[in-house]
Amino acid sequence: MGLTPEVKDLSDRLYRGTIEGKRHRASALRQIGELGTPAAIPTLAAFLDSTKRREAAEALKAIAYLLIGYGPRTCVARTSRSVARRRIGVRQTRPEGCPLPS
Repeated sequence: MGLTPEVKDLSDRLYRGTIEGKRHRASALRQIGELGTPAAIPTLAAFLDSTKRREAAEALKAIAYLLIGYGPRTCVARTSRSVARRRIGVRQTRPEGCPLPS
C-alpha cells in the first residue's frame, strides 16, 4: 500500500517548507502518524534530524505509532488496559502461593 493523498500532501508541504514554525511542523508530522499509513515511515525518517529536536521527536513518535499499529491517542491507553486485564486474569487463575509476573 502506498502513501495516501493526505500523507503525500503533508510531506510535500513539509519538504518544500510551506509549513512554517516548530509547532506547525510538529503538528503536521503528528498528523502523518495519525493517518495510520505505515508506508509513511521512510518519509517520517527524513525528519529525524538531531538539530531540530521537536520535529525529530514528533517524527519518532509517529514512526513508533505506525510500527505498533495504533493511532497516537489510543496506543498507551490500549496497552495499559490490556496489561491490566492480563494481570487481573493472572491473579484470578494463578495457583495459591505463585508470585505475580512483573
